[in-house]
Amino acid sequence: MKKKRTNYILAFTIVLCLISSFAIFIIAEIIKKDMMITEANFKYSEVYAFTRNISAFLLIMGIITAILVFLFTKRMYGVRGLIKYKTTDRESQLAEKNIKLENMVRDFKEKEEKLEYDKLKTGFFANISHEFKTPLNILMGAIQLLELYVSNGTILDPHLKLDKYLKTMKQNALRLLRLINNIIDLTKIDSDYFYVELHNYDIVEIIEGVIESINLYAKVKSVNIIFQKKIKEQVMALDADKIERILLNILSNALKFTDKNGNISVEVETRENSVYISIKDDGIGIQEDKLELIFQRFRQVDKSFTRNREGSGIGLSLVKSLVEMHKGTITVKSEYGMGSEFIVELPIATLDEEEQTKLYSQYEDSRLERVKVEFSDI
Repeated sequence: MKKKRTNYILAFTIVLCLISSFAIFIIAEIIKKDMMITEANFKYSEVYAFTRNISAFLLIMGIITAILVFLFTKRMYGVRGLIKYKTTDRESQLAEKNIKLENMVRDFKEKEEKLEYDKLKTGFFANISHEFKTPLNILMGAIQLLELYVSNGTILDPHLKLDKYLKTMKQNALRLLRLINNIIDLTKIDSDYFYVELHNYDIVEIIEGVIESINLYAKVKSVNIIFQKKIKEQVMALDADKIERILLNILSNALKFTDKNGNISVEVETRENSVYISIKDDGIGIQEDKLELIFQRFRQVDKSFTRNREGSGIGLSLVKSLVEMHKGTITVKSEYGMGSEFIVELPIATLDEEEQTKLYSQYEDSRLERVKVEFSDI
């Protein structure tokens, strides 16, 4: 519609210019016939030429005017279209930004709800774990009391049936205690209430103490544990309790998945400014596509109900967290059917205090109790 209007204006302008030129030409012809002009006072040829020039000039001006009007009209409508396009584009951009903001708000609300749910879940696990632990401690105390009565003859057990059942009860109670402790520690880590208490210890001595404590379990399974020391000692800042838990968990897994007459090799050495602890076994190993799962929480390599080894999928996740609290790393190498190797790297650093070697030796009894809990599946 607008284009047609422009064309009408252009045509009307051209026609108007042509009519004006033609009218001037007719008037000039009439003047030529009616007026008697002598050659002395007026030359008609000059008047005619002047009139013709005026007509041509008006015709050219009409065409130029028509072109200018056309260009002006086209530009005017073009500017209006551009303004409308920019307005539409601006509205589209604002609509997209509004959609993005709405999505961001929705994602933020979902994340906030998820965090709130995780807090509730963490609190629930912490509370229920403590609730489990209270009656379990009572059961453990009762079992220990019965063992004392059997050992001193207060309760007669000539056929050793009670002793057998007490051992079964105690082993499963320790399994449950291990699971509860792991859950409690994980909830503390998630809540940022779990921390390491660093002191200067000889890490070689700690490893030796742990290996000596588990030798009995290794003999029961007829598994050889070989300890290779490439360094005599290395004093460094660490939490002895957490380091013991790391070693006991990895060693218990190695012992659990190593068959009779198998071998477990423990090696400690220093490289540059770090201590490397390698625990290698010749057990069943881990499939390559499962290596990324073993440090993930609640993930198990074998999920079937008929699996030969017990496990909750918590231990190695907790080990990884404990290693990272010491600013270290843990990696695994494994070939299915050939065994596995866990490598713990810990940076060497010391605190401005006296060595705590004697202090560590005071924790032998508690270490033995911890070994019983960690090796309750053996």
